[in-house]
Amino acid sequence: MKKIILSISLFAILSIGITGIALFVSKEKEVRLNLLVADKDIPALTEDSVAIVSGNVKEILPSRLGIDKFGDKIVFTDYVITVDNIIKGNIDKEIKIRTIGGSVGEGRNKFSVFTEDEPEFNIGERVLVFLSKNSGGFFDLPAGYYAVAGRFQGKYQIADNEAKNPKGIFKLNEIMNEINSTMRARK
Repeated sequence: MKKIILSISLFAILSIGITGIALFVSKEKEVRLNLLVADKDIPALTEDSVAIVSGNVKEILPSRLGIDKFGDKIVFTDYVITVDNIIKGNIDKEIKIRTIGGSVGEGRNKFSVFTEDEPEFNIGERVLVFLSKNSGGFFDLPAGYYAVAGRFQGKYQIADNEAKNPKGIFKLNEIMNEINSTMRARK
């Protein structure tokens, strides 16, 4: 009987100890943002862009912690794009695109920001990107850095004369025709 009581007591003490440790070890901190993006078609993206380029994703820089214009912590990630075709604007042959999101730190010091509205980039990916100097009020963009106009809507993955983003798969030449028509109409 004493062994049973001792076993139950030991189990209870271990359970309380493990629960206490779990409560005091802080978990990773996560923030999920919904940016409420207005629907934009190609003419609207063309008008809203300071530049439109195609190129390849060369590098993904480590995510960094910053403070947004509201004084809150924010994580952003920068992508280096090697530009091979400038469709609109005056832009360098290598640019950086800054998006909201990413993770910094490890373990209990890890802080992550997630948003479904920002585009995702992968190294080696060929892209068509509508560029903006407006981060949506979250942070200032240094010289040579851009945001994506229309968030996820302004980034297309290019492959086999098609351009795709979360809105669908399109013929690349049709998108280019819309961009050029919009720029001609603006003159």
